[in-house]
Amino acid sequence: MTRYSYGMSDSALPNPLKDKNLLLSLGLIIFIQLGISSIIPILPLMSDELGLSLGKVSLVVAAYTMPSIFLTPFAGYLADRFGRKEILIPSLLFYSITGTGCALAPSFSMLIWLRLLQGISVATFGVLFSTIIGDLYSGKERVRNMGYITTTFSACTAVIPLVGGLLALIHWRLPFALPIFGFVYANLAFKHLYVPNPNHTPDTRSYLANIKKSLFLHHGLILYSITLLASAGSFGAYQIYMPKLVNVAFSGSPAQIGSMLTLSALVSGVISTQLVAINTLFSKRSMLLASFILYIISMGMMPFAGTYWGLAIPMALSGLAQGMSYSTILMFLSEASSAAQRGSIMAINASMLTLGQSIAPYILLLPYMAGGTAWAFITAASIMAGCVWLALRLPQTHRQ
Repeated sequence: MTRYSYGMSDSALPNPLKDKNLLLSLGLIIFIQLGISSIIPILPLMSDELGLSLGKVSLVVAAYTMPSIFLTPFAGYLADRFGRKEILIPSLLFYSITGTGCALAPSFSMLIWLRLLQGISVATFGVLFSTIIGDLYSGKERVRNMGYITTTFSACTAVIPLVGGLLALIHWRLPFALPIFGFVYANLAFKHLYVPNPNHTPDTRSYLANIKKSLFLHHGLILYSITLLASAGSFGAYQIYMPKLVNVAFSGSPAQIGSMLTLSALVSGVISTQLVAINTLFSKRSMLLASFILYIISMGMMPFAGTYWGLAIPMALSGLAQGMSYSTILMFLSEASSAAQRGSIMAINASMLTLGQSIAPYILLLPYMAGGTAWAFITAASIMAGCVWLALRLPQTHRQ
């Protein structure tokens, strides 16, 4: 494959809808989220149908996310050594096969094993979409396209939970069949995705040395820690215990759970498309601080919603926070790294993201058992307070 790279000037912002590389890179986010967002709304229903506790049923989420914790740095090495697309296509095919198999699993234990295999294949996706975008773009276009990452995540969490909830009304297994569309995407990526590869192919020793260097990147440890804590707090609060709150307190259906996630995601999507404008008014550090404060306010309000629709305001606030936080962290990391480091840096950050998602149900489980959903949300808000403390230790950046 021909290697190339280019950076767009700050004054030229081409139409993203005409950029096949950008669209196909962002498409990876859809398949990451298919394995999470379509499943979250059906967890209470699965618990009832299978006669299992919510904690045990949550293993279908943990099994999917856990492999990325350990395999994402290795995936970054493979992408740097052999090429982005050369790793992407086989991963997509394996993802589609194992993911579709989950819908046909004859037992809960087999379902968990298939989810683990699916999680192994998806480990490359979180590295590739952010690495490719970081490689291709610079300046304001990088800010805008990093914003589109959050927009895409938001669109996925707006639509996919609702789709999963509606499919679950027919049968709880149907949401697990959605990865079958990965076969179509793999074909499109094979034909149309053209991505830059690094100008060198590192050997194992040099790559491990680069991983070590990336761990101690200037302010890198702070950013990785923020990703870990923010992922654990937000995922646990909104993806695990918000559905539980809706199900128990308001007798909500999977479709109603999906609707609240959709509201949050729509707000997040709108905000993330405005990151360039926001960044002209506020520094990146200020944007991070604002997002975590909004998370704290939202989580503090959640237990006191007296009705199902009373959840709308805190869920909208969570959307505002999400719309700024994740893409801003990616911008910090991308600007602090060279092209040679970017794969390993994004791999470490993706590992922290999935580690946070994997441990979230269990970090909040003890507070939930002690005091119900109210204590779970208060604990999540305390985690976000830790993110505020860490963000204050980042350097004040210039507005773009």
